[in-house]
Amino acid sequence: MTARDRIKSLFDENTFAETDAKLMSKGAEKTAGDGVITGYGTVNGRLCFAASQDSEFLGGAFGEAQATKIANAIARAVKVGAPFVLFIDTAGARIEEGLDALEGFGKLTNALASASGVIPTMAAVVGQCPAGMSMVAEMTDFVFMTEKGTMSVNSPESIKASGKLDADAKTVAGVAINTEKNGCAHFACSDDDALVAKIKELVDVLPDNNYSGTPGELCEDDLNRQSPELSGIVSGDNYDVKDVIKAVSDYNFFLEVHENYAKNIVVGFAKFNGYTVGVVANQNACKEGALSVAACIKAARFVQFCDSFNIAVVTFTDTAGYEKCMCQEKQGLARSLAKLAYTFSQATVAKINIIIKKAYGSAYVTMNSKALGADFVYAWDEADIAVLDPITSASVLYHDEIAASANQAETRKQKAKEYRDLYGTPVNAAEKGLVDDCIVPAETRPRIISALEMLATKRVSTPDRKHGTK
Repeated sequence: MTARDRIKSLFDENTFAETDAKLMSKGAEKTAGDGVITGYGTVNGRLCFAASQDSEFLGGAFGEAQATKIANAIARAVKVGAPFVLFIDTAGARIEEGLDALEGFGKLTNALASASGVIPTMAAVVGQCPAGMSMVAEMTDFVFMTEKGTMSVNSPESIKASGKLDADAKTVAGVAINTEKNGCAHFACSDDDALVAKIKELVDVLPDNNYSGTPGELCEDDLNRQSPELSGIVSGDNYDVKDVIKAVSDYNFFLEVHENYAKNIVVGFAKFNGYTVGVVANQNACKEGALSVAACIKAARFVQFCDSFNIAVVTFTDTAGYEKCMCQEKQGLARSLAKLAYTFSQATVAKINIIIKKAYGSAYVTMNSKALGADFVYAWDEADIAVLDPITSASVLYHDEIAASANQAETRKQKAKEYRDLYGTPVNAAEKGLVDDCIVPAETRPRIISALEMLATKRVSTPDRKHGTK
């Protein structure tokens, strides 16, 4: 697609109105619009702003005039409270403009910073996205990439020159490294058509701005629908938590975000009673839902986005603890856990937690527990909630008795059951006020919807401060 084709495919037919169409740069090579198309229109009937870089003019090279056009579009989007989409396809800064081009990067970055938390912003990497422009892309809330897209701070050539001889565009800046390894991109799309379709799908579930509220629609899916299949889903050792989410959401809808990154945790948007809800869930099918640095960062950023736009958050907890390896400690696991706990604690939106199976130790606390401000916590009747898993707890508490037993394995198993029955059941947690109710899995959907309806008018007063430090 050309830059204009992308704009046309994004907006509803005959709704696009171009802005700053005649603006030109001060350079020697000039063209009306300076190689970027900006304007507004409707996406599935809702107002939206967009900018699309044109690689056919100077390779889409970025300069001061381009920055002014895009920043103007963002400012207008903020002023009227509408989402903004930026299609990126650029060879980089216009070197001939010198510091003016760098000033342009600063101007655009500042515009996106001002829009953050006010309107949803999206970047679509459909071509090259090098150096400073990669920073611009990361200033948005969601980043999309096609198979042809590349995004990195350092060029493959510079990395190869530094000694990494096998570096190329794919390994350094391709869609796989950005969606699977570093998490810089949220969505991988096969081509421009798939990318535009995914943007439209996301826009449909997001609010227009931080005051508008989540978009709602008439829900004909039974609000009291039971989900008996849930008991069967989790009875196995490696169930897929996405099956649980879909089983309880309206029409089994779930739009996953960051699908290919940090797969031990799942985040995305579902709908309950017609309204968008953010979902965070431990993925039992990957590392048994253990929390890692990447998983914590992924979840924290998502919860922060939801809180900024008043989107309620529902968590599905099933984790035995943390990913156990030296690399996690080297990456600062403690700091990442603190970030996730802090984000849940400070989020003032409606927060509901469903404890599915395992909720052990401080990992349980981190996953939207009552202590961190969850409004409702429900536990499935067969869940385990404890400081440690029953086997480990029994091995510590009944060490001497197990050691003296003729059949240590059987004694350890019996003591583990005793410990679980005494200290690790959902009933025990409910008696302490840590769980609101113990429910059978089939009742999950109506319980979530009931809680969300009650919390629809939730208001929280926060301390007078500029912002926290985490």
